[in-house]
Amino acid sequence: RPLIHSVREITSEEKADTSHADSKAAIYQRNRRIQGTRQKTRQEADYTVLDLETTGLSHLKDHIIEIAALKVRNERVVGQFHALVQCPVPIPAAVSKLTGLSDAQLMTEGRQIVDVLKECPFFIGSDLLVIHHAAFDYSFLQAGCKKAGLSVPRNQCMDTLKLARQKLSKLDGYSLEDVAFYFGLNVAGHHRALKDCELTLGIYQKLKE
Repeated sequence: RPLIHSVREITSEEKADTSHADSKAAIYQRNRRIQGTRQKTRQEADYTVLDLETTGLSHLKDHIIEIAALKVRNERVVGQFHALVQCPVPIPAAVSKLTGLSDAQLMTEGRQIVDVLKECPFFIGSDLLVIHHAAFDYSFLQAGCKKAGLSVPRNQCMDTLKLARQKLSKLDGYSLEDVAFYFGLNVAGHHRALKDCELTLGIYQKLKE
């Protein structure tokens, strides 16, 4: 005896329920995509720019003499951090000439490195850090915190040096000054931490256009 299959036509109400469920799922997925895009946009527009001045090129033996940071929200600067740091050794003459900083100035206006390194990471928080030549500045910040017995920052970094090399293929050099000059930014006062933060911010915003 052959099997008899019961075939029932789907009612219009059931079709509406299925369509409604599909619509809800589609709306949910679309809202998730929109939310993800907005979150990514917020992250790209919210960050902290960081720059350090040091006595030399080695984070193992040289010292931080100045730190600055700019907190950016929706591409606008909403806060700044700046500190000169007392140095345990005389500043090399070349560094003093480059930055305009002197031993006497650091002694009178500078603060203890441990105090500065407590405050700077607190100001930065968990932000994405935008740095020109991140491998240099961030290594000094991390090494300084480690030497002082403080928690070592683990922020993600956006290196404008690497970004400039990717997007600007015809420059002769990619120093902060070279890239800033290419974009027509005023480099007067370059080689001071706060001014270099301003230049790095300007470069980053230009590179994202």
